[in-house]
Amino acid sequence: MKVTFQFCYAQYFTQRAGLGISDSQQQVSFNLQLSAFQKNIKQVIVIPFSQTSGDTLGRRHFLNTSAKGTGQFHSPFDSAPWTAQPGSAIRNFQVQVGNDNVFSKTIDYDYEMFNDEIRKMGAVNGAQTHQIDNGLLDLQKYSNIHHYIVADCSRITVKDVPQSVQVSDINGSNQGANLLVLIVYEREMSFDRLTGEV
Repeated sequence: MKVTFQFCYAQYFTQRAGLGISDSQQQVSFNLQLSAFQKNIKQVIVIPFSQTSGDTLGRRHFLNTSAKGTGQFHSPFDSAPWTAQPGSAIRNFQVQVGNDNVFSKTIDYDYEMFNDEIRKMGAVNGAQTHQIDNGLLDLQKYSNIHHYIVADCSRITVKDVPQSVQVSDINGSNQGANLLVLIVYEREMSFDRLTGEV
């Protein structure tokens, strides 16, 4: 008997996509390199959270409060991790697994791309049956508070070869971002019912 299951590796990057709040778009590019121990990678998910430690001018967002640099992800007074960075704008997004690009060109990730990638994850009948895309995240919720970035990597990974993951992007919002990167990868386990061997 063979059992297939999925694991999730998470890495949190702070102060890599801009600092603080500015009066205009930050336009900060970032390039995140993750370790190469995952095999059979299925999805890469990037969740931006507000960067609250300050900016290059020394301003702090929560100067007169008890938070003083506590990230959105860690604050008990914020709805994160249920919600992501409000008003997040991700441009020129690309994921590389090994040396292969997931998307044919860099993309401006939006709600339609999110829906397409989510449909691939739970695709039934060639993605014509949309059970997983049930409308809980509509355009308004996605644009304002649930700006998750999903890349389906299942078609380009080599099954038993560890591959590195590289995420590159430009933060186009007016606030810096801390990024939580999740790598979902698949494992198999064989179980012999006669001998009890795993």
